[in-house]
Amino acid sequence: MLRHAAPRGLALALALALRAPARAFAAALADPVESQLAAIYAGLPDVHDLPADEILAVEASGGHEAYGELTPAGVREVLARLGASAGDVLADLGSGCGRMVLQCALESPWLRAVGVELSPTRHRVAVEARRQCERMAGAHTARRITLLEGDMLSPQLAGALDDATIVYVASLLFDDSFMQRLGRMLAERPRVRAIATLSRFPSGALPGFREDESNFPPDEQVLDRRVEVTWGAARVYLYHKVDESLKSQSKQSE
Repeated sequence: MLRHAAPRGLALALALALRAPARAFAAALADPVESQLAAIYAGLPDVHDLPADEILAVEASGGHEAYGELTPAGVREVLARLGASAGDVLADLGSGCGRMVLQCALESPWLRAVGVELSPTRHRVAVEARRQCERMAGAHTARRITLLEGDMLSPQLAGALDDATIVYVASLLFDDSFMQRLGRMLAERPRVRAIATLSRFPSGALPGFREDESNFPPDEQVLDRRVEVTWGAARVYLYHKVDESLKSQSKQSE
């Protein structure tokens, strides 16, 4: 789910734009994993529209019901930029109907994935998709998927993320206040080493992390640094945990 920092008229326009069909999903049969995802989600409810009472609850939390995702190609690119490797645990914050975490389980048997979603409607679809995944791909695949419902900033869910090593946040419409609180929460997670986000953290919001050099590409490379999303393309910003041993060595050499 996307939290908004824009005027409601702009947010509404974006919400309408996000409903455009995804190019990658239309070509799912060209890729075995994309084909599996298409079969898993076939017949499941559309998650763009939420019940009126849930929309009110989402807005009360500071969010907006607008919905968009990384495409399968976008997921692969983000994982590559995060340096995902054997033993990693991915946390997808704002996981919607769970496509990213399911793709990770299907495509990367060495990776566990945790999805956190505020919307009960979208969470229920993700849970059903996990059941379909277990039926089609086996329990050994589904057991690498964890789906949590609730606010990503709540203390209860923050504690459940203590095993996460890499994080993706669909933060395109998060405001600075939310990003400040999110940064503090992520900085307190003991194992997180890399974070990918659709918007940059405010200065000082993510103590103990440094920005990746790719966050500052030359002007002529900005478009090339975008990843594929269901509404087109988006910038991704990377942060890496600072190696404390290197910091100590640097201080000793000064």
